[in-house]
Amino acid sequence: MIAALRRPVPGQLCLLELLEHANDPNGSVGDEAETGGAAGLGEWERTVLRFAAEHHLSGRYVQRVEQHLGCTAARYLRTLAGMLDRPEVLAAEPELIGRLRALRDRRQRLRALTRAAR
Repeated sequence: MIAALRRPVPGQLCLLELLEHANDPNGSVGDEAETGGAAGLGEWERTVLRFAAEHHLSGRYVQRVEQHLGCTAARYLRTLAGMLDRPEVLAAEPELIGRLRALRDRRQRLRALTRAAR
């Protein structure tokens, strides 16, 4: 149990950090001065953005999310989807957010066309 509380892999959140994020509705941890141009974003949100930029659509996606973020793929995707329309996230990572919004919009159009064809 003690080993689960420690950071098992560099860059992976430990159990205590995940519990902090789960209890914090804004997902923010730490001092906002450390944001490095991402004012208004919490540590968890910055971690999610870094992961999205580095590992987007890579192989073994679910395993990579669990290994690097220490959470389920569903939680990661919910967090990322909730961040896409926030102006502070767009200001922090304009290229990444633009690309992810385009992917989301394309998928929504495809789903609408599939439903209409039925």
